[in-house]
Amino acid sequence: VGTQEIADYAERIRSAAVRVPGVESVALTGPAPTPPVEPRRSAIEIPGVSDDDQQVVLTEVSREYFSTIRVPIRAGRIWTDTEDRRRSHVGMINATMARLYWPNGNPIGQRMRLAVLGNNFDGSTKSPATDQWIEIVGVTGDVRNDGLSKPVLPEVYVPYALRALGAVLLLVRTSGAEGITDELKRKV
Repeated sequence: VGTQEIADYAERIRSAAVRVPGVESVALTGPAPTPPVEPRRSAIEIPGVSDDDQQVVLTEVSREYFSTIRVPIRAGRIWTDTEDRRRSHVGMINATMARLYWPNGNPIGQRMRLAVLGNNFDGSTKSPATDQWIEIVGVTGDVRNDGLSKPVLPEVYVPYALRALGAVLLLVRTSGAEGITDELKRKV
């Protein structure tokens, strides 16, 4: 089963879940380790800014993720449905990453290479793979990504469809309706 098939299947589940009465929104995300497990990371390359020694947290999410968990968009935008369907190489970064790598500049429109993307991953960002590059389209507020007592780490969000792994988590925001869990289980 390929990435596109996994992403399509996950989207069908998300679409079914959002139609359950009392559900306000549903988002997809890749498996998210919780402390004490380290968050998933990727080596990055940002032309003129970073080299192979830099690592950031990488999170695959559907575009509904930000509204579902109420993460504010600080600058730019969320990728579009069309970009999602085309598996476009776009992404968003958190405010911590924007401050760290562009303290006096604007990250929107900048490009970065994520070592974990691409078909020829060799552990290095110095690969010739063009499919490892993404364009930054937005900056989000920070979300705790390494436990509650540690500082927020730099984080990149990419469309779930771009790197759909074998596991998916559904994040569901409800209006507090009773019995919603059983109905969600039936839909899924």
